[in-house]
Formats: sequence, structure tokens, C-alpha cells
Amino acid sequence: MKIETVHISNWRSIKELAIKFQDLMVFIGQNNHGKSNILSALLFFFGEIKHQDLDFNKGTQELYVEIIFSNLDDADKTTFSKYLTSDDKIRVRKSAFINGSFEYHGYIENPIEEYLQESNASSFTKRETAETLPFHPFLPANGRLSKQDIIDAQITYINQN
Repeated sequence: MKIETVHISNWRSIKELAIKFQDLMVFIGQNNHGKSNILSALLFFFGEIKHQDLDFNKGTQELYVEIIFSNLDDADKTTFSKYLTSDDKIRVRKSAFINGSFEYHGYIENPIEEYLQESNASSFTKRETAETLPFHPFLPANGRLSKQDIIDAQITYINQN
């Protein structure tokens, strides 16, 4: 797994910044132009440092660092399968708030079709209903359908289409 893109918002002197990473990166520039702030934003994202009030850009209440990871190996794809995008990447945002709290969010691609959305899986556990849907060939042939059966069929259908 490697970092593909970093987006920093309201971190110290950085109002908004997006950086596309390469295999080798060097930050060069004059003093007081934000090089260390980029590195400290990465340290914040990975939990090496905690945010403080001085880390917030002037007058802001929220800051975030968002990273897109690419070049995932099979173990990464398995571990983060819920967050894997259609182009085999993971997008994660760590937000912090002036009150001291913080949170991580992974992006999930959600199908437009309601019958393919995992959150609706329990609506299709009746076999009569499920057999009218495009993913029905991927359901168990017999027995009662569980929510997990529906989710597995949705995932298989999405992956094959």
C-alpha cells in the first residue's frame, strides 16, 4: 500500500492543499513556507501526534487530513474490502474539532440501485422477492435466506458486473 494523494484542510498555515505523491518525494523551500506543516499533518493522520488548538487555521473549528491509498496487496484488499473503491483504492479522512475530539471516516462506494445497497439487504430475505432481483443466481438454491446471503449475492453480482 502506498500513499497516492494527501488533502490537507485548515492545518496550521495550510488552508487547503492537495498533493499527489510519487515514489520519492522531497520538500524544498524557504523557511516558514509550510514544509514542516505538511509532515506534521501526516503525523497527525497516523496518530503520532495529537491535535492542539494552535493546529487549527485561523478562525476554523474543524480540520482534516484525507489520504488516498493505492497499490494495495491482496491482504490489504481483504482487510479493507468494505472501503475498497472500484479502482482498488482506499480513501480515509481524519477530522479534528476545536473541542478536542477527532474521528476517522473511510469512504464507501454505495450503488445507486437500492437492491444492491447493503443497508437494504434485510428487505430482500423473502425468497419470492429476492428471486425477482438481478443477483438471484448468486443466492443459495434452497432454504431460508439470511441477510448475509443477500449481502454475499449483492457483492458477487457487483464484482461480476
